[in-house]
Amino acid sequence: MGQIATNLGIERYHRTIKDNGVRRSDRIDQLCDRLQKVERLFQRKEAMIRAKIRGDFQLSAAQSLFRRQHPNDFELSLYILKVVEGQYHLKKYERPAGVGAIVAQYELKPSLFKCTLPLCQVTCNVCPVSSPCAHHLQCTCLHYARKRSCKQMHVVAMQTNNLRQAEKCNDLNESSPNSINASHPTTGDEESDGKTEVEEPVRTREDLQAEANNTESEAIQNFKLRTRKLMAKIEYQLGKVNPSDGEEILEKLEQVSKATK
Repeated sequence: MGQIATNLGIERYHRTIKDNGVRRSDRIDQLCDRLQKVERLFQRKEAMIRAKIRGDFQLSAAQSLFRRQHPNDFELSLYILKVVEGQYHLKKYERPAGVGAIVAQYELKPSLFKCTLPLCQVTCNVCPVSSPCAHHLQCTCLHYARKRSCKQMHVVAMQTNNLRQAEKCNDLNESSPNSINASHPTTGDEESDGKTEVEEPVRTREDLQAEANNTESEAIQNFKLRTRKLMAKIEYQLGKVNPSDGEEILEKLEQVSKATK
């Protein structure tokens, strides 16, 4: 759970110990055997989480709530985002594109309790992959005060991603030779010298999207390489603890490793 100000991890550990039959006993050998079973269970869970294998685990209440809060396209169009000194200011209007009166205003800022982002599972499956978890921001709305999450977090994640993509497109357009020719048009004297410049075709949005996909493919390849290294470490640790208990997870890890190759 990182540095979140809750004791959910400790209570979950106590619940797991009780579910596995660890009770007060007069025999120390039985107690040690049961504690070893609990330890192997947690090791398998951690290995499956790192390998992105959920198995038979169901979503928690926090995960399902955070995913249900994702707004639709119409609700996203009602918000206008403004970033000031690391804080996000949202204004909600009556109609899309900032038309009409302001219905509500929200302020979101980074949370004081930092979360372990690579391991946190309270994320949205619709927002971009680079979006933070539900513990990254604090909102001034009432729903956040009750549930510690709200739809404004999804709005910030989606609109921030749109701003990044727009900046990339602008940078690509500025770096293209067409923009240079447009800013410095040729004069009659230059044409009289016999120097003719060949104009390159204007790049469309599809071309820019293809370039962005190429950059994303490099990031995906690096992620797959790190995943294969991590799975090799997990296989070694599972085989070191108890190979017989980790046969099922090792088979799933082999399937994932083949898929990432």
